[in-house]
Amino acid sequence: MTSVKTFDKKATTWDQNPERNKLVENAAKIISRTIEIAPNFNLLDYGSGTGLLGFQFIDKAQSVTFCDTSEGMLEQVKKKRDAHRYENVNILKTDFLSDDLPQQRFDVIASMLVLHHINNLDVLLSKFNQALHAGGYFCWIDMDEEDGSFHSNNEGIAHFGFSRKIVEKLLHENGFAIHTFDSSLKYRKETKKGEYHFPIFVAIAQKL
Repeated sequence: MTSVKTFDKKATTWDQNPERNKLVENAAKIISRTIEIAPNFNLLDYGSGTGLLGFQFIDKAQSVTFCDTSEGMLEQVKKKRDAHRYENVNILKTDFLSDDLPQQRFDVIASMLVLHHINNLDVLLSKFNQALHAGGYFCWIDMDEEDGSFHSNNEGIAHFGFSRKIVEKLLHENGFAIHTFDSSLKYRKETKKGEYHFPIFVAIAQKL
C-alpha cells in the first residue's frame, strides 16, 4: 500500500488538480442519480483524502464521516469544515484493515481511487459490509484495468485497475449485489507515454 507520508506531502496541493475535481463531481452525479441521499443518511467517505467526494453530499446527508490514515489529508478536511462551519462533519483517522470498526453504522460508504492500493480486498469489503446498515450501499469508484501507466511510480500499488468481472466477483463474495455499473467516466492524465484518458468506473452495490 502507498505510504501515508506520500499522501501527507501531497495534501496541501491535492485540490489544485482540475481534472481530479471534475472527475469527483461527475462521479458524485452518478451516485446521486442512483441513490436518493435522504436527510437522515449517514455517509462514510473511506480513504477520503481532502474530502472532495464526501463534501459533494454534505448538504444532503445527516452526516458525512471522512476517514483516512493521512493526517495531512484530514487536516485539509478540518480546514474546509471550519471555513464553511459545517456541523455534520465527522473525522476518523483509522484503517479498517487493521483497526476496530467504528460503532456507528452507515447508509452509504463511498471510496474513490483507493482500493487499487489495497492488497487484501476481501477483508476490506467484508468490513464495509459490516459497517453498513441492512440495505446500505457501497460506491466503489476506481480505474478499469490498465497497464501500470496511471501512476508514475507503482511502488505500493496493489492492482492496475479492475475488470468489471473481478469487481462483480469481489462484491458478490462479500455480501453485495451490484445495482449499477457505470464506466462512462474518463480521467485525463499526463503519463510517461503522453496524455492518456483512463476509463473510470462507478460500481454501486447494495448490502444483501
